[in-house]
Amino acid sequence: MEERRKEEIFTKKVKAGRRTYYFDVKENVNNDRYLIISETKSVDFGKQDRFRIMVFPEDIDNFKDAFMDVVDFIKSGDDSEEEESGDFSEEY
Repeated sequence: MEERRKEEIFTKKVKAGRRTYYFDVKENVNNDRYLIISETKSVDFGKQDRFRIMVFPEDIDNFKDAFMDVVDFIKSGDDSEEEESGDFSEEY
């Protein structure tokens, strides 16, 4: 049986000063696609810190909705809205 690695099938890169963000879509051995959001940040002496968030297919719609709500809130500058907790808050 041929062993298949996780494959990156789509990527977007956003440079933001000392930080770089990557939005990578990967596919696992079962052909399921998922999103990895990574941040790399330059720190002392050319070293980099890296942080990753994985978003799985069953969560992508809720993630997108929450992300767009946050973007709209930031763009509007309206501080009157209260913070909402997502469905997943009970899991933690």
